[in-house]
Amino acid sequence: MYEMERQVELQEAKNSLLALRNAKLAGDVKDLKDGTRAIEERARVEHGLIKEGEFFVQILPADKSSTAPATKQ
Repeated sequence: MYEMERQVELQEAKNSLLALRNAKLAGDVKDLKDGTRAIEERARVEHGLIKEGEFFVQILPADKSSTAPATKQ
């Protein structure tokens, strides 16, 4: 009897974790279906896309050797 109760408790714990995961996934699905914000964010981050009329600007770190002032000898 004790073993069966333990198995039920373990299964209930697993079910709780799966219910949380399902709720998160349901939220993701709803956002992807209804909202464009998640789709836009994925397009920007994963594929580097921009909207029409926007400009992509990439700022590179300065190369220290080329920014040093020239010295006269």
